[in-house]
Amino acid sequence: MEALIAVILGLLLGVVAYLASSARGARADSVPAWNKDEQGRLLPSAREALRQREERERRRAKEEEDEWREEEAAADAPSDKIDEQKEVQKESAAEDDPRERRAALAAARMAQAANNVNKPSQQTKEAANPIAVKEKEKIKEISSYSVASAPEQRAEKVVSKFRSVRAGLGGTVVPPQSHALLSLEELESWYGGDEVNRATEPLAPRTDTRCRFLVTHDMQGGYGQDRHPQGAPGREVFRVPDWQRIDLFVYFSHSLVTLPPPVWTNAAHRAGTRVLGTFITEWDAGNAVCAKLFSSSATATRVATKLAALATHYGFDGWLINIENPVDRAHIPNVIEFLTTLKSLTAASNPAGKVLWYDSVTADGALRWQNELNAANKIFFDACDGIFLNYHWQPQALARSAAVAGPRLGDVFAGIDVFGRGTFGGGGFQCNTAVSAIAAARLSIALFAPGWVFEHFDGKNLDENQKKFWAQFDSLPPRVVSALPFSTSFCKGVGSGVWLAGKRVLSEPWRHLSAQDPSLYSFPTDRILFPGHGMAAAFPDISLVEDDEIAWSGGSSLRLAGHIHAPAVTAATTTPLSPPRCVVRLFMLQAAAPGPICISYTVRCVGPVSSSLVLVCHPRGTDPRYLVLEGPDSSGTPGPAGSEGGGKLFEKYGVHPSPLIGVDGEYMRFAPCPAAALLAADPPALGWQTRHYVLLHPAVRDRTIGEIRFEIMSTLAAGRAPFSVHIGHVGLTHVAEHADFARTAVGEIQASAAVLNGSRTSVSTTLTWRRNPAASHYHVLNTTTGQYLGRAYTHSFQVLHMPLGETREHSFRVVPVSRAGLLAPADACGEAHLCFTG
Repeated sequence: MEALIAVILGLLLGVVAYLASSARGARADSVPAWNKDEQGRLLPSAREALRQREERERRRAKEEEDEWREEEAAADAPSDKIDEQKEVQKESAAEDDPRERRAALAAARMAQAANNVNKPSQQTKEAANPIAVKEKEKIKEISSYSVASAPEQRAEKVVSKFRSVRAGLGGTVVPPQSHALLSLEELESWYGGDEVNRATEPLAPRTDTRCRFLVTHDMQGGYGQDRHPQGAPGREVFRVPDWQRIDLFVYFSHSLVTLPPPVWTNAAHRAGTRVLGTFITEWDAGNAVCAKLFSSSATATRVATKLAALATHYGFDGWLINIENPVDRAHIPNVIEFLTTLKSLTAASNPAGKVLWYDSVTADGALRWQNELNAANKIFFDACDGIFLNYHWQPQALARSAAVAGPRLGDVFAGIDVFGRGTFGGGGFQCNTAVSAIAAARLSIALFAPGWVFEHFDGKNLDENQKKFWAQFDSLPPRVVSALPFSTSFCKGVGSGVWLAGKRVLSEPWRHLSAQDPSLYSFPTDRILFPGHGMAAAFPDISLVEDDEIAWSGGSSLRLAGHIHAPAVTAATTTPLSPPRCVVRLFMLQAAAPGPICISYTVRCVGPVSSSLVLVCHPRGTDPRYLVLEGPDSSGTPGPAGSEGGGKLFEKYGVHPSPLIGVDGEYMRFAPCPAAALLAADPPALGWQTRHYVLLHPAVRDRTIGEIRFEIMSTLAAGRAPFSVHIGHVGLTHVAEHADFARTAVGEIQASAAVLNGSRTSVSTTLTWRRNPAASHYHVLNTTTGQYLGRAYTHSFQVLHMPLGETREHSFRVVPVSRAGLLAPADACGEAHLCFTG
């Protein structure tokens, strides 16, 4: 018998050893390609990260077992109460103290790199640990969670209306934060993950110009007010109000690898602006980094590959390379290898990607700023997509740079330091002096540190100073979006409250730069038009402003207000007078409409006025047509049917085209869709009304939408009366994309990494759900408390410090928002009903 037992034990040990080796092999096989050499073997840094990962898992399993046993032993013993207020103050201090924040983030990234390399799948975990989780068992799924340990995504099975979620005790939980990579070792061991810091907004196609405008954001060391990917309380934050003129945006800090926070990338991409990170070396530390980085072609290529992978993973568009320390002259060929590799890999994964070189090191490796393009730095210019010239140039240097650049004039970016340090013209509110000189040389502009507007004035009178500052660049032509979808709710990315479908769901100041919509900064001065003789007199005091006190979605809307004077009717009047009209030019586009398109807009009218949205379409070789999308009080005939019309559209997408109700020369008037709309209409709130249109008429197809206008018309019979019109939302997209969005459900919400505070009176957790590829973002709500939690731009959201009542239950709802700005129907939203135990 003993011999038989020994044989069985031997077999079991062999099986265990085989499974362990297989698991290690599987993990190694699934390591991303950039962590392997040419023979497919793990690089030393990846092997070390994998070893640390396995060691951490063993340590964590032991800690969980120990805590489980301690909890069982103390189950019947009275527990000491922890002062919750002290704990919250401690967490707040860790959040606000920059030194604590930097230390916590550094610890988080080190632990994340060790903990998450080739994280095994959920199926692997369940196969390795087939323990049935039951309510009566005291099994701790998560023993502790802090900023230094990455949350694990574990789904719960539905066993009842309220699913049980086990929560661990203790740990400092702070909101997710954006961060840089601080060392070459951290860069080389980077593996992926960090989903919350990935930008999700695709780069909108738009028109381009030969000479471009680059803005570099260097403010207070970086990762300050903008470091929260989920947004944060308080509305004081520097933002770029005029994305339509900016071609490239560089996020800058003095860390080795500066990763742009996703809030900037999302806002910039929505307007078609490319975003670059920064790779910088400087001082003695930079010497050491460059000595290692450029010691061999293989090392340079490996690091370039990692940088290209970082840009792809985090969703930005390339790099500014800033080497501000001497480089060994013998290593210059490896510097060129580094640049050419990075440029080719960036372009391969992102056709819009760019790699720029900062004017610092010369071809002999010396640190000598040239302030122009010349033979000393052209070798780097030739290896990149462009060069950022230092700021101490004079107009003669720009002329010489243009001669050296030849046909690549637009790839030379002449620097302007807004702080005025050696800058031609002095910077500040005199940047336009340098802009004129650069334009005369036909080069591109590189503006450095526009956060001066915030820093120099300590954030005071920010809106006024922003308008004054950015007005210096009005001479630069705005770029316009050249493809659908297009959407705006006139949100500035900050606000005094949040509105959802016209209802105020948050009454506190907030900031979330990802929520910034296209603005009205970039447009000709004749924004308000009065078609017809005497129309201007009917609107003597009309004004157009962004209103923070009421919105349809987000934090603001566009308000058109004033007084209307009815036209005077005299005995000499022989023909009916046309109602006074006013037209507001909102946005310029250059977007093709090859097939049926969906348009929606939301308005709130008070006073004797009606409103319409107007699309100015430009067919080839003929005069423009004006498509007037009128309100629901209009009536008309059904839209076109047949194989190319409404019948096929309804069969494929379940919608009818908007009725054409009249043609008057170049003006075509349409009514909203019939009741079978693509999305169910939102219930009216505070007088808001959303109108949906589907345009399929032959006169619409194959035209370019060149402009979006808004028209108000007086309904006043006599006298004088005040009016106000709020525009809450405008969205245009293709019918097919709109239908895909409405039919994709995000499914059930999962909760993971749940952590109780010390007194077990509140819980923090991470919610995840299935991604809707056609969604722009998601609204997250706690339907138990009626609390609006925030916007998510990835398919996860961290919820902090939810109070636990007697039932310890919370229900959540996730509402996707389309790229045309519309809320998903109820059956496409996510739900979760959770009971937190522990």
